[in-house]
Amino acid sequence: MKIDNLNWHDGNLLDFSYAMNSKGKTELILIFALYKNYDSERTLKVRVTCKKIKSFDINLDMDELKDNMLAGHIANGYIKDNCLWIYFMDGLIKIIADKFVASKC
Repeated sequence: MKIDNLNWHDGNLLDFSYAMNSKGKTELILIFALYKNYDSERTLKVRVTCKKIKSFDINLDMDELKDNMLAGHIANGYIKDNCLWIYFMDGLIKIIADKFVASKC
């Protein structure tokens, strides 16, 4: 599964976790419910693993996420210059990392 091909629109963020091991290796894991394409009726669970993180910013309005859960609270997402941008209803996740891996959960 290629991260460049994910259909972010109307998806939902379900979970995320961050870890740094004793050697300083960093990893951020995000779990999403995303539609395979614009015609899909059902979402699939997708794990995005961000490795060797340089920086990340997460600014989300929890009330807006909850209010838009049924319709999907993600407006858009894309990668540009090793930076993953995900735009939400009143929020943004921005992650700069060396590697992004998308897989089904």
